[in-house]
Amino acid sequence: MKNWIPILVSMIVVLCACKSDQTAIDEAENQMNAEELYYQDYEAPVDKWGFIDTNGVKAISDRFDAARPFHDGLAVVNHQGKWGMINKNDEEIIGFKYRSLFPFQDGMARFQNFEQKYGFIDEKGVEIIPASFEAADDFHEGLAKVSINGLFRYIDKSGEPVFESMFTKAGPFKDGMAKVKPFENYGMIDKQGNEIIPTEFDEVYEPSEGIIRVRKDKLYGFYVNGQLKIPPQYELATDFHQGLAAVMLKNQWSFIDTNGKNLKVLDYDQVEYGNEGFWMVNKDRKFGMINQKGNEIIPCQYKLLYKFKEGKCAYSVNGYWGFFNSDGQALTEPIFGLVWDYNNGYARALAREGLLILDENANVEFIAPSSEMRDFEEGLAPIQYIN
Repeated sequence: MKNWIPILVSMIVVLCACKSDQTAIDEAENQMNAEELYYQDYEAPVDKWGFIDTNGVKAISDRFDAARPFHDGLAVVNHQGKWGMINKNDEEIIGFKYRSLFPFQDGMARFQNFEQKYGFIDEKGVEIIPASFEAADDFHEGLAKVSINGLFRYIDKSGEPVFESMFTKAGPFKDGMAKVKPFENYGMIDKQGNEIIPTEFDEVYEPSEGIIRVRKDKLYGFYVNGQLKIPPQYELATDFHQGLAAVMLKNQWSFIDTNGKNLKVLDYDQVEYGNEGFWMVNKDRKFGMINQKGNEIIPCQYKLLYKFKEGKCAYSVNGYWGFFNSDGQALTEPIFGLVWDYNNGYARALAREGLLILDENANVEFIAPSSEMRDFEEGLAPIQYIN
């Protein structure tokens, strides 16, 4: 027993020392402000971000910890752990002082301070609406959704609530309407807070061509001109696009018009909107595309297919990717390891040579100096240069 006494004493001393060290750490952290606590865990990346132009030339030096695409002449970038904004001349427009920052929307930009509260700045960088919200969305049509004590309400650009009602869930305004959920069910309100679709639905979707899709008791219907013109009756349904919606009734898909008239039976297992006047269809687990008349533009023979964007859609064969044009003709053979959608006339494609930048005809414009690159916006793309 005597031999164990020194060991026990040593263990007690070590435990007391560890406890003392932890207490000191806790006391030090208690004296730190929110920004200091944030930097305790922040690790700056070794490889920095900059911007490249459409000729493959570095346009803005790689000095940022992170970078977002340009929007209305400004880009949100991170410098030494803090977010701000620069212009295309690499001039600081909004100072680097925020934990999070988002692009200007409707003349206001949302920010988050180091206490993790949200507020808004104007285009001069003035904090018009102080950081006092637990959560916030961007402004849409002059109003923004914000959260206080776990509930959502809408404010104007002065930061004042536009009406007193608060909701457990809420969406952005579109076409003068917003989806809200006061308690258990969804409805739609106008900008004065008046209920324009009763809060009695399991789900309400954003307006599409002024028509609102709703779901109740697992069935879908549509509001047209403020009236439930097509009652919930469909097992599945898409939004309206160019005057058509795809619906499924008794396991049979068809196109309907805004009066609910059945226009064409669709012999597919699944139908969804494929953008730009096309519909993505699935038959026997293979994808294809049809047009508004229901004619096949791309046959149902592809395991993977992207939706159309800028007149092109990507397709996959045996794990390799290529692009179709809007006539259903292959712009490229399936030769790429991975592709991204076209954006502003360019697409990214991964190949053995590296990250290829394709022009609108799917010709290689240049090989990017790094695979860590984002889409072009306003002639520039964020890129991380690997040192």
